Amino acid sequence: FDWRGLNTGLYDADFTDTGGALLQKFQVRASTSTGGIGPFSPDWTDNITGINSASYADLWPLTSDLWDALTDSATNYISLRVFDNAGSSFTLADAFRVLKDTTPALITDGQLGDDNWRPAAGTLYNVDFADSGSRVSSAAYAAWTQAAKGGSQSLGWTQLFTSTGLLTYTTDWSVDFNNAAQGFNYVTIRAWDKAGNLTELVDAFYLKKDTAAPTITDLQDGDTTWYRLNPGNVFNVDFADSGIGLSSAAYEAWTGPGKTGTNVAASSQIFSGEPVASYLSNWGPTDAAFTLLAAGTNYISVTAWDALAQSSAAMDLFYILKDTVPPSAITSLSAVTPSAAADEGDLNVYWNAPGDDDLTGSASYYMIRYHTDAISDENFDAVSVFVSTLVPKAAGQAEGVIITGLTPSVTYYAAVKAVDKAGNTG
Repeated sequence: FDWRGLNTGLYDADFTDTGGALLQKFQVRASTSTGGIGPFSPDWTDNITGINSASYADLWPLTSDLWDALTDSATNYISLRVFDNAGSSFTLADAFRVLKDTTPALITDGQLGDDNWRPAAGTLYNVDFADSGSRVSSAAYAAWTQAAKGGSQSLGWTQLFTSTGLLTYTTDWSVDFNNAAQGFNYVTIRAWDKAGNLTELVDAFYLKKDTAAPTITDLQDGDTTWYRLNPGNVFNVDFADSGIGLSSAAYEAWTGPGKTGTNVAASSQIFSGEPVASYLSNWGPTDAAFTLLAAGTNYISVTAWDALAQSSAAMDLFYILKDTVPPSAITSLSAVTPSAAADEGDLNVYWNAPGDDDLTGSASYYMIRYHTDAISDENFDAVSVFVSTLVPKAAGQAEGVIITGLTPSVTYYAAVKAVDKAGNTG
């Protein structure tokens, strides 16, 4: 006989009457003990009445009241008593048995979540199963990305075990880590008993999976600005981690692309601390690190770590152009007043072009000043400015401008400084 969770049984016990009075009815009594002894649940109760036939050979069910009165999670020994219309009766003890179990298996959650982020499989979970009636026959689990079966289903229903009937199942078990989603996986568990009863425990625990390294997002175009001083936190490269969180990031600088040339700045910290989901602040080299950068192009590569020590790296995200060498000072400056009357009020100023870096290359532009008083470094920015579109020549070549609109017969002083691409002046 199979265990039953529903009153779906049809029973094959036939009745006859040979005395001529015809069958009237039959009754059912049940006990969890054999031999027709009590206690009875139920005691004698009509099941089929109004037969009025010499025989009754149909398959028959138990009434719903009889079914409900049977002892749950137990074997019920069924006794039968049949009556004819003359009031005579016959009793058959323990005619058959009904194994009734309407109580689902018990799921005991000893896990209470798993608050550790997991980078690999191997974790065992403590959720047990028991059934004191028909016994546990199987169990399965599935997972969703949000609580209460919300979000998307990250793991389909996966069988934990099958059995012909277990009183308990207490072995710790694992989930399909490899196919679980990144982030949270909320695990729901089902268990069946042999009577077909199903119980479900939603969100028994969750698995926090993190096998993904942090992401690095380069929002920084190549910076074509030349720097003579540390620009500070102006570079826009962001970091994020959807799992346990970012723990740190660092950069390094090389004189050649692809980490070639000289490693002028070894691993220099961008940030570190308690795990965070993202780091979006602009950043840059410290003053100490800027002094280590080479003159010219410095290629910047970065590495980011999460709190599980998983890392990702990105090479040559941008470059820093450094120039701290000023043009050479102009030492050949001279000024001449034109002799022609038509040029009265003009001043011709001449010098030899300095370089960009000292005496090498070409400067970017000139700052030209004039005044009726002598000009020094202290008052250079305060005196009159002569606006010139003159493009500096290569070092050593002759340069000159004509300052016009001056007052005749008044002494004027002129001064010229060369400025390179990084703003260094000479």
